[in-house]
Amino acid sequence: AGSREGGGVNDHRKNAIKAIQRLKAKYPNLSVFTQDTTVTYENFVSIMRDTKVFISPYGLGEFSGKDYEAMLTGCLVVKPWAHKLWSYPNIYGSEYSLDVEL
Repeated sequence: AGSREGGGVNDHRKNAIKAIQRLKAKYPNLSVFTQDTTVTYENFVSIMRDTKVFISPYGLGEFSGKDYEAMLTGCLVVKPWAHKLWSYPNIYGSEYSLDVEL
């Protein structure tokens, strides 16, 4: 469990994509982009410039460089609580994040 091939990470991400697609079905006027294949970095940056909310599920751990890239392009980053993660700058600290119960 937890390996990419075994389904741990992939299942988690696939479930996140399915949840986002259900949200799109519920709100058809919502512009939603999900990608389960590789895109070029230039294409990624172009997409991110038009993105307002970036869903960042855990991958192989709590940290993702995509969190910083999303913030630098002006996105609100939504992810599971990562308060124990230390980073610089500490974007996961309480001064930059909100704890929201779902």
